[in-house]
Amino acid sequence: MYSTVWCFQFGVIPLRFGIKSRFKKLASTTRETVTNTFRPRLLGSPENIAVVFREPHDMPIGDRIALYGLIRGLRPARYLEIGVRWGGSARIVSTAMEANGKGKAVGLDPDLSAFRPRKQELFGRFAGVEGFSPEDTPRAIEALGGAPDFVFIDAVHTYAAVKVDLAGVVQHLAPKATILLHDAFHQGIDQAVKEFLQEHTDFSDAGIVSRHPTEGDPVSYSGLRMLQIGNHDFLAELKDAHLRNDLPEPQLNPDFWNYDPYANLVGNPLGRKN
Repeated sequence: MYSTVWCFQFGVIPLRFGIKSRFKKLASTTRETVTNTFRPRLLGSPENIAVVFREPHDMPIGDRIALYGLIRGLRPARYLEIGVRWGGSARIVSTAMEANGKGKAVGLDPDLSAFRPRKQELFGRFAGVEGFSPEDTPRAIEALGGAPDFVFIDAVHTYAAVKVDLAGVVQHLAPKATILLHDAFHQGIDQAVKEFLQEHTDFSDAGIVSRHPTEGDPVSYSGLRMLQIGNHDFLAELKDAHLRNDLPEPQLNPDFWNYDPYANLVGNPLGRKN
């Protein structure tokens, strides 16, 4: 699998096409049709999380669900992806953004010829830019139309590559931006992140937020590592969350600290009936 990634990045066509691969594609299409039939949208909800099951992807299912959940939860306005390959993450992110009702995504990759998702599967939210990180990262930022508040790095999985990927995006980030790195269990990627955090003390490390390692020889893969600019500021995050969800700014009052419908009903801030 990883030699295929290498070949993809450098434009060498892997020898995987033939009768066998066509049968695999047919089987995959059949499975997707069945999945679409028996995993419909959740009733009364905009969710289409079934995309994490039906989109062909190298990422373990836990990583896919975590990616979808982070986009739904953090509601980024501008998402940058370094390393696109087949477009599995692009489709997951676009679907989550569509459920959010907002968001634009751009992916940077040296070769987009193998990109699979159809236009209608991206909801007009994703665009690809051909080029290399970090030298073409500014072009991707320009296509995005502003500083990204969420960056997903999932390109070449080596210490050297992730080191330059991080250096290429850090100067373009929006305040309080999030960086998510795939294959966080790779020891070279961990070292690149450690050095990045030493050099950029304004970032906090949320650690590995999806723990589904894929054993390799001699290194492990998969897993998602999350970094964020700044320390957590509850009041700032509360106001930002309301703003992103088109809600009025919350009222701040110590009298509300023990407010809870059930506690109010029983007349006890511990929620215990007398």
